[in-house]
Amino acid sequence: MEEAKKYACDVENVVVVGDKKSANCRNLYKVVKEINPNSYFCDKVDILPSFSGDVFITGGASVAPWEIKEVAQIIAKENGAEVVYP
Repeated sequence: MEEAKKYACDVENVVVVGDKKSANCRNLYKVVKEINPNSYFCDKVDILPSFSGDVFITGGASVAPWEIKEVAQIIAKENGAEVVYP
């Protein structure tokens, strides 16, 4: 959570990957959205907007690292955005 807060302050866009039924994911999204209004909750890649600028991608505790990486690769490919993920 602390890493997400830090990046939310430093980047133009934040994407939280996870199940919208997950309390952990919803809480993470709420926290970063309060810090960065350009935050998006993604449970399906096809609903993401186009991005300009840098994007931090994170996920709730139940999200596998490969899921976050997959979203990052799609965003980078489709938007030409700089993608930052751990």
